[in-house]
Amino acid sequence: MADGISARVDGAAQLRRTLRKAGADMSDMRQVHKRVGGVILPAARAGAPVGPDAGGHIGSTVRVGASQSATTIRAGNKRLVYGPRTHWGWLRRRQLPNMWITRAAQSTEARWTQVYFDGITDIINTIKGK
Repeated sequence: MADGISARVDGAAQLRRTLRKAGADMSDMRQVHKRVGGVILPAARAGAPVGPDAGGHIGSTVRVGASQSATTIRAGNKRLVYGPRTHWGWLRRRQLPNMWITRAAQSTEARWTQVYFDGITDIINTIKGK
């Protein structure tokens, strides 16, 4: 399976623990992370390197993975296994990194951080006091 690209949010683990103790439905975090990935996805597909038509294009394999604790943008599949190699480089083969997914996340950072903040705020607003 292709390796994913991720951004780290400082304090996210503590936030999840606090929300869980307060009685929040943590399955909503998965939806928040999926929406965050949905913001990054079009930019990642647009910025993907384009190879010859015969080999297929890595941009068509870019997808979002979401869990309660993370958003992951993945590229590649069984037929196009070179997604992580293209992104991170392959020094043994003298292939330099082309960090197109990272650039997509950076270029959309203002939008996805707002989506993340809004999602967390919605979850907090659903918590009812005792």
